[in-house]
Amino acid sequence: MPGARSLRLSALRPIPGRPELDTGVWLNVLTIPGTSKSNDYFRDLERWMFQNYSGDYAQMRVEWTKGWAYSGAGPWTDGTLLGETVPECVSTGQAPDDGFRAAIEQLDALDPFRIFSTSFLDRLLPPVQQIALDGSPRKGGGGIQHIQPAGKHGGAGGNAGLFTPQRAKVRLQPATPGPQVVETSGDLKSWTPVSTHGPGPVEVTVDTASDRRFFRLVPLK
Repeated sequence: MPGARSLRLSALRPIPGRPELDTGVWLNVLTIPGTSKSNDYFRDLERWMFQNYSGDYAQMRVEWTKGWAYSGAGPWTDGTLLGETVPECVSTGQAPDDGFRAAIEQLDALDPFRIFSTSFLDRLLPPVQQIALDGSPRKGGGGIQHIQPAGKHGGAGGNAGLFTPQRAKVRLQPATPGPQVVETSGDLKSWTPVSTHGPGPVEVTVDTASDRRFFRLVPLK
């Protein structure tokens, strides 16, 4: 269909340039609740699947409504799968601006204050201020800061500074070396340059009553 787009978080999302991967296979492994060592079994099986169904052979993805990210404590508890493996599987083969980070940006644009979320979803789909500029979960700096409007409690995440009813100081960490440009946006779609800075972290003072709620650092071109 002209103009149609695949769903970024779909388990059946096609991989551009890989037309041979045209079939989805669901692997459904069941047990009786309370079976001894079942969590360890599912953990080992899942890790083997991610290693085996990869590369030129296949692409492993989770089925969101079932148990996955197993550890000995149960499903949805393996930090590596939640924070690294699953985001990588969503982004593998996709355009740099059309993977895991793009999906979260779209969700945050529709629900910037995370009204329709849970603590688990915030961990699986961390707010954009915790996503590095390359699309991976933040590992020390980088990304977008989200400022809540006046009347809301502090919400800039990560490295936010002092909040007052009308103003906030936000510390932005660059993801790359060299001079940086601070940009602001109200919808994560159109960005407006605000100021230019040298290498290193940048601190900006924000009027929290304005509509400019998202800030990011980008390399100076």
